[in-house]
Amino acid sequence: MSVRWSDSACLLRVTLLNEDDAMVDMISHHHGRVRAVARRAMTPALRAIYQQTNLLTVHVQARDEQALGHMDAEIITPYCALLAGERWRWYAAQAASAVLLKALGEGDAASEMYTLLVHYYDALAHRTQNAQQAVMLHTLMEFHLLGFMGYGLDLSCCAVTGSVDDLAYISPKTGRVVTREVAEPYREKLFPLPLYYRDASYSPTAREVYDALIMNSYFLRTRLFEAHHGMLPEARIRLEESAHGWLMP
Repeated sequence: MSVRWSDSACLLRVTLLNEDDAMVDMISHHHGRVRAVARRAMTPALRAIYQQTNLLTVHVQARDEQALGHMDAEIITPYCALLAGERWRWYAAQAASAVLLKALGEGDAASEMYTLLVHYYDALAHRTQNAQQAVMLHTLMEFHLLGFMGYGLDLSCCAVTGSVDDLAYISPKTGRVVTREVAEPYREKLFPLPLYYRDASYSPTAREVYDALIMNSYFLRTRLFEAHHGMLPEARIRLEESAHGWLMP
């Protein structure tokens, strides 16, 4: 029995199949991560719709629930056009798309991550003024992704003393936070705690944002992407390399 459904979705990747058609990987609100063929997606009339990061209303039809579907779509928000004008916005958006594409399996339920990604794209497009703000926003997105996937960092209290005061470092082994005093003998082996992960009102320095990005890379590689030989997506590597120039001149 054929399957038909409609949903809102963000496009994570668009891959050419031939001159006109494309394979589209997307994260949808109610159907998780989905892949479908978009016929004539690369024709002049439709090319602007089928761009990475765009938010669409999609209509998918397949022979059955296991078969690869075909889709058509209408634009909701053209995030690609809103983000691509600034390199720091676009690199951050592409990195988020690539990380989610690698983290989520096809068919995985992910309505929470869909909502997070839409809010992320929207904030990148409308509420970031510079590279530091964009990278900060990206690190927060990855922090929430790690938690969603079951690899969250425990920032609630010191892993050794239970104290909630003067928390300052995170253990790479446990992902748990410790106080400055506890960390002192071996702090060179720890990650500095991004204070804005715990306090949304805190304004970090460029160095603190870059350090958070480096820490996230470690936990993405060793936890979330361990099954993928600890490799980060190319777009995420590019963001990290570019962030060094933007934030650490």
